[in-house]
Amino acid sequence: MRAALLVLLAVAVPACAEESRRDAIEEEMAALESTDAGRRRVAARSLARFGDEAVPRLAAVAGHRAGTLRREAAWTLAEIGTDGARLALERFAADVLWTVRAESARGIAPGPALELLARDPVWRVRAAAVARAS
Repeated sequence: MRAALLVLLAVAVPACAEESRRDAIEEEMAALESTDAGRRRVAARSLARFGDEAVPRLAAVAGHRAGTLRREAAWTLAEIGTDGARLALERFAADVLWTVRAESARGIAPGPALELLARDPVWRVRAAAVARAS
């Protein structure tokens, strides 16, 4: 009986924790759309702590109509800094907003996208790309 209970707990607890983490990611993704800039920053920082688990949801934001949401997602991906996050940042490198391009330059992997950002017409984007390359 005791062994069966331990086996059940060994299976159920990680499943609950995983579901809880997914729910938390979804809550923070919703908070990224807040009109409150402070709440968006808190959500972005919270999502960065989830690491690679948050990357697919953040990458999906690249096509969103709200520029502030795209900028926060790019910032968060740059903070995560994993290979998956750097690859996802390439989707933000050609954004129409220079603030989004600058955030993507902070964390993007060296390659064609970073070279493109280093030639951006906005000096702040170029500066972020050059800082990343060095």
